[in-house]
Amino acid sequence: MTPSFANRITRVITESGTSRTLAIGDTRTILRCTSGSATSITVPPSSSVLFSIGDTIVIRQAGAGQVTLVEGEGVTINTSSTLKTLGQHASVAITKVAADEWDMTGERESA
Repeated sequence: MTPSFANRITRVITESGTSRTLAIGDTRTILRCTSGSATSITVPPSSSVLFSIGDTIVIRQAGAGQVTLVEGEGVTINTSSTLKTLGQHASVAITKVAADEWDMTGERESA
């Protein structure tokens, strides 16, 4: 039996700024964005940060500022709606599924 994702979270990171580029140390974390202003989280290409396929990062809008994921050079984030969180206390998760391709799930703003 495969353990649930919640059992694989290794730590919680608080991001109080309004921009961040994901790093390898963000894997298997909950990234809590606490800013009251809009926040941009950039997903870098594999040529910059070599995440493994299957790596997952949870991003939570803990503050009032809406969080937007930004596709780095050549990166595709697959989503059924926008790359923005739904609102305060919303969480999204991204999982790497190919070299520069990620799937996004969770509480997203509608297109």
